[in-house]
Amino acid sequence: MSNFYLNNKISIFIVIVFILNINVFSTTLISQKRISLSQEKAILLNPGSFFVTETGNIYVVDRKDSNIKIFNKKGQLRKIFGRRGLGPDEFIKPMYSTYKDGFVAIEDMARQTYFIYRIDKNSGLKIVRKCLNNFLSSDFCFIDKKSLFIAGSKIGEDKEWKLPYIYNFVNERYEYIIPIEVAYGYNSYSEVGSAITGSLSYIQNDFFCDINKRFLYITSMANLRVVRINRINRNVFVFGKKTKNYIKPFENREIRKAYRERNRKAIIKYINQMTNVMDIFVLNSGKVGLILVGPEKNSSGLHVFLQLYNNNGKLIKEFEIVNSKVSELFDLKYYFKKSKNLIYILEPKIVEDFDMKFFVHVIKIKE
Repeated sequence: MSNFYLNNKISIFIVIVFILNINVFSTTLISQKRISLSQEKAILLNPGSFFVTETGNIYVVDRKDSNIKIFNKKGQLRKIFGRRGLGPDEFIKPMYSTYKDGFVAIEDMARQTYFIYRIDKNSGLKIVRKCLNNFLSSDFCFIDKKSLFIAGSKIGEDKEWKLPYIYNFVNERYEYIIPIEVAYGYNSYSEVGSAITGSLSYIQNDFFCDINKRFLYITSMANLRVVRINRINRNVFVFGKKTKNYIKPFENREIRKAYRERNRKAIIKYINQMTNVMDIFVLNSGKVGLILVGPEKNSSGLHVFLQLYNNNGKLIKEFEIVNSKVSELFDLKYYFKKSKNLIYILEPKIVEDFDMKFFVHVIKIKE
């Protein structure tokens, strides 16, 4: 009888291990298509960000042309929203954006303003609210129809820097989440400096964020540490794994000199020699994806890869996504459609006669 129960327990254990392995190793990436954005009716000059709606329409924030260009799912230009100026539906330097359930937030860096819009039935943008904010960020996302989770720093009531924070744009109130050193994944700012670089002022270090029903997530560009924050009790859990593809961001005398001389070409050259986190997203299943960009071996291009973690912070798998010939990592833009587990990558390419064209790669995460 004891042998019978022992055999049953062993069989159950084997089945459980098998199921867990299926869950881990069955996750794959499927390249679905590449969409060419038409330049016939209007030239796309310099995208700052983009997003994709449920209908497949692609909204590109053109920071140089001070407008939003709206393409259909085939890449044909449908309409242009906005123009340069300080009046209604006008921008100076629109840069970053986020989208959720028909609502859009667009950040104008020059006007230090978040513009909140609702997409109407004709795919146009209708203003909901204009919010002045002196503390802008390279990434933010909707918590609900009245609040943004912002991966940026702001001075709190205690005169200490806080990062990230929640901004209620209806009543213009701020909720500070954790101290800035914790957002980096450490207990003190001196630990941050020792772990990442001798002086953070010389390394581009934007933050990226995402949320789900249970947690807030934030990660920094210059350090592979994901900070997960419980939305109820604010408990923090840190994870992230540096693999052989990861080249830790560094600082040296040449980098400091390039920054002092404001030599952008040299700065980009050095940044492209490092691996940088360029986006984070959370799947409905609770898995967490990190998009990283680093130098491609034996090539002048950049290597874009995805790290996928389970909801306990364990690395499941690392995938190669795109090998790009762009000259700098900031040329690539990313968007994740949570409802369909789709990664969108906006990539510029120089084609014949040195014309610039833009392509959107669509990649499915199949679980």
